[in-house]
Parts: sequence; C-alpha cells; structure tokens
Amino acid sequence: MLMPRLFRFALGLYARDVTTHSENAAARISFIAGLLSIALSVAGFVFLSSSSLVFAAVLGGVAVGFGISGLIHRASLLATKYAGHPNADSLRLGYKKSYAGIILGMVGVGTGIYFY
Repeated sequence: MLMPRLFRFALGLYARDVTTHSENAAARISFIAGLLSIALSVAGFVFLSSSSLVFAAVLGGVAVGFGISGLIHRASLLATKYAGHPNADSLRLGYKKSYAGIILGMVGVGTGIYFY
C-alpha cells in the first residue's frame, strides 16, 4: 500500500489519490440509504406493500440526514486537514455522494409519504 502511494506522490498525482478515496463515511451511508429507499419504494409499488413505503420514507429521512452530515464533514475536512492543499477546489471528499443521497432520500420520503 505504501509503494503505490509513494509512486503517485513522486509523479505529482497525490491529489488524484485523495479524491478517489473518500474519507467521508456519512456520504457513503447517505448514498446507500438513498438507494435502498428507492428500492423499497419500487418494491412497495410492485408488491402493493404499504409497509415498505413507510420503511422507504424512514430510510429516505436517514439518507437526507446523513447527506447533510456528509456535506458538513466535507466542509470541515476542507477547512482543517486539506486547508493548505494546492487544489482544494478539486477535492471531492464525498461531494457527489452526499448530494445524490439527499436527492434519492427526498424522492424516497416523498413517494413513501404520498403513496402511503
């Protein structure tokens, strides 16, 4: 593990290594919870199960909460750990996963509450 990182650092590609490995666990949880929320919504429509729509709404709320937490954690990482990084604007750190989790969670909450 150390040699590939040293090799990337020697080539000047260390910033790419930081962006590909997300340090933001809340963003991953948000994205996965959002996907599960959508899957439960679809299962609720297919199997006509109102309980899965309720679980989809609850899991969508969890996805939205963790997505907001992921965005806050990203901002704190950019302010502390990567404050002096030359390409701080290009560091993602779970940016897309947080927003995707928030959007998927809102869709899951909306469909779960509306069709329940």
